[in-house]
Amino acid sequence: MTPLSTHRRKSVGGGFDHIQLNPKLRATAVLSASALVLGAFFALGLPRAADAATIGAGSYTTTLPAGGSLPTGCGDISTNPRASLTANAPKGPVPTNDWWSSILWKKTNCGFGEPLHAHPAAYRASSGGLGISYTTTPLITGTATGVGEYKFPYTEDIRVGVSGMNAGAVMVDGWSDWTVTPSWTDGLKTLKATIGHGLPMSYYQLSGGNAQITAAGTATVWSNSGSRIGFSVRGHDYVAYAPSGGT
Repeated sequence: MTPLSTHRRKSVGGGFDHIQLNPKLRATAVLSASALVLGAFFALGLPRAADAATIGAGSYTTTLPAGGSLPTGCGDISTNPRASLTANAPKGPVPTNDWWSSILWKKTNCGFGEPLHAHPAAYRASSGGLGISYTTTPLITGTATGVGEYKFPYTEDIRVGVSGMNAGAVMVDGWSDWTVTPSWTDGLKTLKATIGHGLPMSYYQLSGGNAQITAAGTATVWSNSGSRIGFSVRGHDYVAYAPSGGT
């Protein structure tokens, strides 16, 4: 049996004494406390076997906890998480917490979601296509003694779309670990854009009309060579490439 060994030590700069346990006994005490806590978790935290499905040594339940509620948002999103997916989207569960989640789990803007901050670019869907922002000037708000914010807000430079397109909503056509493909259609014209987190480029497929790039400010063209055009908007440089033979 390990004897209880203690000694007293004066605290630095204070009038309190500390009692230190023998290291072996202290380790035993910590282990015992941990075992008690774990025991409480196993006794109280797990659902009954009848309520849970097992996977290996783990389990999960699809029963809503007492007092819980489903997510709320636009339309029937609470019971239909695929409401903003196209028929071409991957089957099975859908992502719930990604940089592009607002165009899938729509809550405040039921047609087009919120700005998508992919870094270095940010994007925003609208009825006419996909807006692109590359904000390099931070916005600082608040006061020195109150709540303050340091952010790079979405400020649109250009919008890529199809001439004359007026879609009612943006849908999600597919995704990967880093990318997402939003999709638009108004019944006559269609647009798909593939954008990615950390990617300095975006890729577009369209039908029913001509590709159209609309600048939010004055555009200065510095290169125009057949299927390629380079231009600047608000000091930010962009290059657009059309398929071979395009103008």
